[in-house]
Amino acid sequence: MRERTQGRINIKLYLSVSLIQGDQTREFSALRHGVIDMAVGSTINWSPQVKELNLFSMPFLMPDYAAIDALIKVEVGKVIFKTLKNLGVVPLAWGENGFCEVTNSKRTIRSPADLKGMKLRVVGSPIYADMFTAMGVNPTQMSRADAQPALASGAVDGQENPLFLFTVHAERRSKIPDSLGLCC
Repeated sequence: MRERTQGRINIKLYLSVSLIQGDQTREFSALRHGVIDMAVGSTINWSPQVKELNLFSMPFLMPDYAAIDALIKVEVGKVIFKTLKNLGVVPLAWGENGFCEVTNSKRTIRSPADLKGMKLRVVGSPIYADMFTAMGVNPTQMSRADAQPALASGAVDGQENPLFLFTVHAERRSKIPDSLGLCC
């Protein structure tokens, strides 16, 4: 960025939402208050502050990326961008964050019924807690940073997150089998 703007814009990366103590649900508020100047955010993490973003967390609403693209390229996407602007955050573009995927140490998941009785880490979004509770899960809301030690200690059976966002330590990989993702 520095090179392309001839030094006018300099970006310093703070990984794992370290500016907000690892709590990704506070990212939107931090942007609004100037703690963070720029972020690549997630609709699920911002949805506690921007209710319209819960649209993207509704389970099984959008079957594939084409359906998501169709939604954000029409009036819905424009309205949400306007809402964000009105709240003091200037959106630049939509990006794909992946679909909801569940990994766990108990069993393969092929349907929502397979989740029953599991204790899963979920993001701090009320809609996710409600959704997983309805499927018989004991949802535990925690940040990604807190999920790693919780998985390693067995405090939770698994986690919900797009796999490319969640890095599992090599020594733990053999204990967390891949499972089918739930489309959320």
